[in-house]
Amino acid sequence: MKLHFVSILTIALACCTLSTPVAAQPDQRNDAAALQATILHRDSLFWHAYNTCHADSMKLFFADDMEFYHDKGGPTLGLQKFDESTRTGLCGNTDRWQLRREPVQGTVTFFPMYNNGQLYAAILEGEHVFYVREPGKKEYLDGHARFSHLWLNNGGAWKMARVLSYDHKPAEFVSRAKVVTLPASRLKRLSGTYNSPTAGALRVTQEEKGLKITAVNFQVIAYPETATLFFLRNRDLQFEFVEENKQVSKLIIHERGAKVEEAPRIR
Repeated sequence: MKLHFVSILTIALACCTLSTPVAAQPDQRNDAAALQATILHRDSLFWHAYNTCHADSMKLFFADDMEFYHDKGGPTLGLQKFDESTRTGLCGNTDRWQLRREPVQGTVTFFPMYNNGQLYAAILEGEHVFYVREPGKKEYLDGHARFSHLWLNNGGAWKMARVLSYDHKPAEFVSRAKVVTLPASRLKRLSGTYNSPTAGALRVTQEEKGLKITAVNFQVIAYPETATLFFLRNRDLQFEFVEENKQVSKLIIHERGAKVEEAPRIR
């Protein structure tokens, strides 16, 4: 997984919940709402710079004495070191790979912080996921992490001063493909046995709205996206049925948008 220190910075562009003190006065609530809007606007600009790997723009959103703590890569103290790491890590090989970050909707929360009734800071925390982009390949989901960021007023501008990035793990894939309804006759036509070079015999059988695909140590339910293309809900894997001379001749397996292998139909 390519998430190192670069998979840290996360602030949500939307779906933030405002949390105010129980006894907050109307002016305090108004100040907190204004701060929330300010930070989210700056956040939208920051994440555009992050996802396009514009290092000069990214550094503008951090205090000079910023501190970043990562549960896998350790601490990075000071903006200069962080900027150097960004240029050699996240943005060092954009011709070969690049990350794109998305917040997990419904997890990001905004907390205003007060000192004797005066708003002095804010915390954003939640979860986010990262996608990997590689030339000639379909973008794929890579990792998941939690974050907590402290924003402070720094020289008249709100900037990130402390960044915590933790609980890094592989992200759970959820397909965005839409299931179409196929007649039972179509599902029956695709059923049969296909010879996979790696898995051996793949037995394809009709299963309610989709197809059950079974091998020796492999069994999944694939759902139709089109009349010939089937997908899995929890893995970036697709099964494409090919017809030649009005007969289903083979099954092509795709993973992460790339062709993995062909399995000719044997019966």
